Amino acid sequence: FTYFIFIQEARKTLKEFSDAGEIELAQLEKSIGSAVSKTRSYYDARIKLRDARETLTKAKHRFERAQALHVAAKELAVVSADYIDEAERSNQNAASWNETYSQAIAKVC
Repeated sequence: FTYFIFIQEARKTLKEFSDAGEIELAQLEKSIGSAVSKTRSYYDARIKLRDARETLTKAKHRFERAQALHVAAKELAVVSADYIDEAERSNQNAASWNETYSQAIAKVC
């Protein structure tokens, strides 16, 4: 359940950032209309708007990917810990699972 709560919180944060970005984009778009009257280049304003949209989209994708990798690493750490416990109970060598667990923990932190 903690993963579910973490994902919900992360998505809420992403939505907040996304909404803030959309507001900024709307303000940039409004400034395009006033750019002509202020003798600023219309095309410069359009280029800034396009660049801002691209940056926001890339940030959204990076965030989603990082969040998915973080959740996967946490799940791998839990599974590895379970296998280590099981191997110790059955007197088997858990060295490979210890290494996997260590790597997963390193990715989570």
